[in-house]
Amino acid sequence: MPGDDGELLAELRRHGVAPGRRVHVVLVADTPKRRNARGLLVAEVAPDEVLTEDDFDAVHRANIEMAAAKYGSFEV
Repeated sequence: MPGDDGELLAELRRHGVAPGRRVHVVLVADTPKRRNARGLLVAEVAPDEVLTEDDFDAVHRANIEMAAAKYGSFEV
């Protein structure tokens, strides 16, 4: 709300706003620019740490064996 001193009105006149005009105040937030993440993780994984399909199969088999030992066989 404008104060009694007219400071806001004088500032609006300086920017070319005529008396009696409607003024809408819009909040503009400082949002950081989004970075493109394409290829971001490629440099983070060392080539010797890349898992192969055999690695996934070995973990899968180990999980099945662990579950079978805990809950019994899954074979029907």
